[in-house]
Amino acid sequence: MSSDTSPEAEIEGDGTDIFVVIKGVGRIAKRGRPKTPYARQWIALLPGWHVTGGGDGKPIVITRPPVEIH
Repeated sequence: MSSDTSPEAEIEGDGTDIFVVIKGVGRIAKRGRPKTPYARQWIALLPGWHVTGGGDGKPIVITRPPVEIH
């Protein structure tokens, strides 16, 4: 992701897991491990963030609903 309104995202691994990291926010999702119910899916680590795609060379899509403060 690279636009004036979208935060920069990176894929990062720690030797065990793979994460989507948003600059200034941190790790927002991790990839489900093989042979688990979440294999090949992104698991949200922070509320409100949703990550899809990224398999078979496809780009990932990151969405976050607008935040309302009352």
